[in-house]
Amino acid sequence: VFNIDDINLKKIKRTNKLLAVGRLTKQKNFSFLIKCFEQLEKKYPDTYILNILGEGEKKEDLQNLINQLNLQDKVNLLGYKKNTNHFYQESFCFILSSLWEDPGFVMIEAAINETFILSSNCPNGPKEFVEDDKAGILFESNNIESFVENFDKMIQLKDEDKDKIINYSKKKAYLYSSEEHFKKINLILK
Repeated sequence: VFNIDDINLKKIKRTNKLLAVGRLTKQKNFSFLIKCFEQLEKKYPDTYILNILGEGEKKEDLQNLINQLNLQDKVNLLGYKKNTNHFYQESFCFILSSLWEDPGFVMIEAAINETFILSSNCPNGPKEFVEDDKAGILFESNNIESFVENFDKMIQLKDEDKDKIINYSKKKAYLYSSEEHFKKINLILK
């Protein structure tokens, strides 16, 4: 549950940074994302940087994969951050690579921070939130080709179409606000 009023949106210039947030676990599937990023780096050399926020038991494995793919200057494991808003706000897009979610609060944080969402179509949340590409773009879970194809689709969107999607996702995020939850609970209690 989020309190939307706690998020201070500043007009920060979006950069070439791609953002992923979550515990460094199997569920979040960051090894897949790093392999996808390797493909993006081949297709768009020296264009993007991938920042991953979070801590967890897969940190060493992920760093080893980054080193093995020679992406040390392009993929950053930034650790746990208490306040992530400015990371979302300065990023070109937020990527959810999870194998499953329930419902994916980092995706909701991205929407609140007006960050474009590119998400796996994993069970329990993202597909329902993104709603047929109205609030972001989905790629087939654990499929590198689908990821790259949908990344291309995202970067080819006209600014006004991208803005429509971002605005729709922000409206959907309000459904998860503490105010909306209070309204629902109040209706149940009446």
